[in-house]
Amino acid sequence: MSFEAIVYKVLISSPSDVIEERRFIPESIHSWNEFNSEVFGVVLLPVMWETHSTPEMGERPQAIINKQIVEGSDILIGTFWTRIGTKTGVSESGTVEEIEEFIKSGKPTLIYFSLRPVIPDSIDLEQYERLKEFKQKCEQEGLIDNYSTIEDLRNKLVRHLTSKIISLGHTVKERKHETDYIESNEILKRNLINFCRRYFAEWSVERDSHPKSIEEGKNIIYRFGRGLLDFRVSMDGKVASEIISNIDEIIKHSKQMQRYRLFIDGGKSFKEFWETGDKIFKEVEDILEKLKEVP
Repeated sequence: MSFEAIVYKVLISSPSDVIEERRFIPESIHSWNEFNSEVFGVVLLPVMWETHSTPEMGERPQAIINKQIVEGSDILIGTFWTRIGTKTGVSESGTVEEIEEFIKSGKPTLIYFSLRPVIPDSIDLEQYERLKEFKQKCEQEGLIDNYSTIEDLRNKLVRHLTSKIISLGHTVKERKHETDYIESNEILKRNLINFCRRYFAEWSVERDSHPKSIEEGKNIIYRFGRGLLDFRVSMDGKVASEIISNIDEIIKHSKQMQRYRLFIDGGKSFKEFWETGDKIFKEVEDILEKLKEVP
């Protein structure tokens, strides 16, 4: 069902050492949309220079990026780990310049620093010292946050984005009639069904493509379990406790699959991995059937 929404562009800004974050932050934004867009009437659009900038000459590179994507974005998410980036001639780095532009414009700016362990010999000391100075400056001028894992960052982002959307004047749409409550439950069920079918299709394609490893399969199960956890939170008080318990079991099984290891056993453990994943999605299908009966 269609609905009206305001679109906010969310700029993802970071140096080159946080590759994993740049992959997962857009997923977190899409996850936020999946559960909140219709509720708040807001859609968040991830913006990255890799996907939204185009070749152009005549100015310094960062000035072009500023003109093409920074000025038109509404919210900034900045992440750092051990590097600050390359000086632009105007600022300490492209990322810092983007942050400074946002702060100057009074736009919401969320800055995070990774606490993940790092091999000392891999650190560029000059970069690290500049980063520490920048972090101290940020601590003096506003509020920043730290994260220890990608999952930790994701959980914080979902909460903080909701807080920012509320601060921009958006509230949960008021339910005026009982039919609105029923409709919201129908939306939740429909989104969950589509979500599960999408991941089952992704799993099936990978399983049937004659993979030589289980890494992509584990990645699919990991993302599926993470998303399912978000749905589980949204279901509290809306569906039977039995269904909630079933979903908790599936989330637990998906976490166990993250620790799955292969052995030199003639491919037996390899086959067991894919069979276990099939069982998980079979359990999901059973839950979806029960969910269809929920008023």
